[in-house]
Amino acid sequence: MRQFVADLHVHSVLSPCAAVEMTPRSIVWHAAKHGIDIVAITDHNACDNVVAVFEAAKGTNVVILPGMEVETEEEVHMIVLFEKMRQFKV
Repeated sequence: MRQFVADLHVHSVLSPCAAVEMTPRSIVWHAAKHGIDIVAITDHNACDNVVAVFEAAKGTNVVILPGMEVETEEEVHMIVLFEKMRQFKV
């Protein structure tokens, strides 16, 4: 059975808590460099950089999952992951 290394909670520059270096290309480069197979892009209440990270991952072995860190009315943060982009439309 193959094992995978995944980071399912990655913010891009769109999240206020992310470093300015967290560009789509940088996210993919660091994942590949450190042997991370799967990365979920989970910006705070935003999805605008997911497509850009998908594009940056083309030609690499890094699999990108669309996601979002959603804040509820009760100020609870939940990581929501989607299997396909068509499920992700907001």
